[in-house]
Amino acid sequence: MNRGLVSRFRPRVEEKHMSKIRVLLTDDHTLFRQGILNLLSQETDIEVVGEAANGTESVDQVPKLRPDVVLMDIGMPGLSSFEATRQIKSCVRKPRSCS
Repeated sequence: MNRGLVSRFRPRVEEKHMSKIRVLLTDDHTLFRQGILNLLSQETDIEVVGEAANGTESVDQVPKLRPDVVLMDIGMPGLSSFEATRQIKSCVRKPRSCS
């Protein structure tokens, strides 16, 4: 089974010693989010911990879910992905300012 480019270039490590990469998916298109979720769920070392439909939801969920990666659409209505990323970076650096 072809597991995609991610798996081909990832070094082999014993899975019992490896923690999963926690991902928050952010996209305003539900069907696209579902497709990415389906692809990532096939990877044994990736766990999708949440989904957000816009930048505001993503910013709100980061302190609660504590993902390692936020996979975000670049063109969403409302709070732009650039502003959401800026707020998330600020939140990660100063956790008390997130709430």
